[in-house]
Amino acid sequence: MAVGLAGAPVASHAQVNNLAPNPSFEEDEVIQDDPAWEKWCTWGYEGGLQGRCNIDETEAIDGARSLRIEPKGGTNWYYIVLDMPIPTQVNTAYTASFWVKAEAPRPLTAKWKATDNTVDWAQVDFQVTAEWVEYHMTAAAQSGETKLEFHCAAADTPFWLNFLNVYEGEYVAGIEPSQNANRGKAVRPAPADGAVDIPRDVVLSWTPGRDAQARNVYFGTDPVSVDTADTANPLGVLAGEGQAATTHAPAGLQYGQTYYWRVDEVGAPPESTILKGDMWQFVVESYAYPIENVTATGTATYASNTTINFGGAAAKFVKLTIEANWGGIAPQTGLAEVRFFYVPVQAFEPVPADDATGVSIDAEPAGRRGTSICPRSATSAASVR
Repeated sequence: MAVGLAGAPVASHAQVNNLAPNPSFEEDEVIQDDPAWEKWCTWGYEGGLQGRCNIDETEAIDGARSLRIEPKGGTNWYYIVLDMPIPTQVNTAYTASFWVKAEAPRPLTAKWKATDNTVDWAQVDFQVTAEWVEYHMTAAAQSGETKLEFHCAAADTPFWLNFLNVYEGEYVAGIEPSQNANRGKAVRPAPADGAVDIPRDVVLSWTPGRDAQARNVYFGTDPVSVDTADTANPLGVLAGEGQAATTHAPAGLQYGQTYYWRVDEVGAPPESTILKGDMWQFVVESYAYPIENVTATGTATYASNTTINFGGAAAKFVKLTIEANWGGIAPQTGLAEVRFFYVPVQAFEPVPADDATGVSIDAEPAGRRGTSICPRSATSAASVR
C-alpha cells in the first residue's frame, strides 16, 4: 500500500480513467442520508447523526463547487461520507486521489470497503491543512465492487472535499482536473440540457463561473447560429449582452419547438475576457398530449353503424382504414389506427403534490398551467380551501 500528498498539479498534465461517480460534485444529487445509496452518501451513528454535508459553491479546486462537511460525533467512524459503487477487480491495484481543505488542520481517515460491507482494507489516516492539498492512497482491491469511505468525526472542524479520482494502477502525478479548462464557464443549466416538455413561461438559469463579472446570452431555434454567434456577429440570437443576472426569460416560445442557448461568461475589466460556453437545448411543452391506454379494435363481424366503445374518451375525429372495397374487386387491406389527444385546460402537476404530507409551512404552491388558458395568476393562501 502506498500513501502520500501532493501540492498543486505539475506542468505535465496526465489523465486517467476516473472510476469515481460524480467526482467533483457537478451533478446534483441527494448526499446527506441518501436513501438510494448511490454515488455520494452519508452514514451516521449516535452523535454522528448530527453531522451534515452540503454542496458549496464558494470553495472548489475543480469545477465550480465542492462538498462541505461538518462532522459531529467525537469518534472517527461515527460520521462517514462515501462514494459508491466503484468497479474494481480483485487483487488489482487502485489509486484514490482527492483534494481537501479544512478550516483548521485536522485528521481525516480514508478506507476502501466492499459495497456489501463483507471486507475492508487499506485504512489510511491523513492530516489535512487549511489549504487545498491533494492526498492519495494505493492498494490492491479485495472486492469486485468497492466504495471509498471518509471517516470524518475524529474532529468537528469543517472541511471541504473535491475532485476524487479512482483509477487502476499506481499514483499518477500531474492529473489535470477535468473541469479546470472550464472553471470559468457557466455550468448546470436549468432546464437541463436535452430536457423536454418545458413550460412556455420557463426562466432559464445557470451557475456562473466564479470569476465572471457579466455574461452574454445567445438563444434561438438554429443550433448553428447559437453555437457560432458572438457580439461582433450576433446572427440574430444575441438575447442579452453584458448582463449581470444569471437568468434569462425568453418570450414567445412556441409549442413543441426545440430551442438552443449558450452563455458566454465575461471576466473582469480591463481584459473582459470572454469564455465561450457550451450550447444547451430543450423542447417546449406540447399543446396537446396523447391519451394513454385507449384502444379501439375492429373485427370482421363489424357492420355499418356499429358502435365502438372508446372507453369513455370523447372522440372528435376518427381515422378509418378500409379493408375491402365494395364488390371484392382489387381488395385492399390496411392497419387502422385511432389516436386521441387532449388539451389540458386546467392547471396540473401541482407542487406540493396532491395529498402530500409533511409540507413546510413556508412552501409556496405552484404548478403547470393549462395550455389553452391565460397565464396563471397567484392565489393567496387565505383563499385556498
